[in-house]
Amino acid sequence: MADTKEKRRGSGRPGGTAVKKKSAHAGHRSRMRSKLRDVGFEGWSQFEILEYMLYYVLAGKNTNEIAHDLLSYSCGGVAKVLKDACDGFKLCDVDGVGEETILYLRSLKYLLDYCRIEELKSRPLVFDRESINDIISILDLRGSQEKLVMLCLDRAMRVKNMVDITTGSDMYSAGTSVDRIVSCAANAHAANVVLIHNHPSGCAKISSQDILMTNRTDALLKALGIFLVDHFIVADNKMVSVKMSEHRRKMSRPRNTV
Repeated sequence: MADTKEKRRGSGRPGGTAVKKKSAHAGHRSRMRSKLRDVGFEGWSQFEILEYMLYYVLAGKNTNEIAHDLLSYSCGGVAKVLKDACDGFKLCDVDGVGEETILYLRSLKYLLDYCRIEELKSRPLVFDRESINDIISILDLRGSQEKLVMLCLDRAMRVKNMVDITTGSDMYSAGTSVDRIVSCAANAHAANVVLIHNHPSGCAKISSQDILMTNRTDALLKALGIFLVDHFIVADNKMVSVKMSEHRRKMSRPRNTV
């Protein structure tokens, strides 16, 4: 389907016939391509990077202006624009951006996520800030909805699979999450499992529900010979371990009997 909004830019005549310019743009694009060959994106501004990437979907258009409008609309950097492209077609509100451009930007986001997952799978998982931030970003754990995700790992701690277990208010309902965790881990032939979920409130405090679910999951996985490495809570760039928490140790202690 033709992209009517994208046709609008560059239609300078009353009849809608595009005015061909040999223009400013041709020489500028050639210089930008030479710059890319020489240094990659090193030293480029976010506007220049987005402008350059739009060349491949908006031939002959002033992509510098569109890049500025997109970044202003998304109130963030290039990563925020790509994320917004995956949120329906709201970027159509930006003049000169239509469905074809949004699908193109969306494909760039999917490609980046795919490459990051490939990279994670290629090496043993280390629980450092960089690795966890990659996972949080790929799985959109900084969003406004509570999500629980599972990493299935082999014996060498390499990621075999990532599974979005559940979202929202049903996270702990009727043991659904625990049953699905155990089923997915068994089907993936996982040797180890890591659980990560977010608290959109920004509070990284571990709840009693977090601990009860962790304990039940730990016991059921252990019965299958699968080790629950940890259950991490993430909130506002903070990360806490449920398995290592003092609150869990207190809840897990047997009560004294008389």
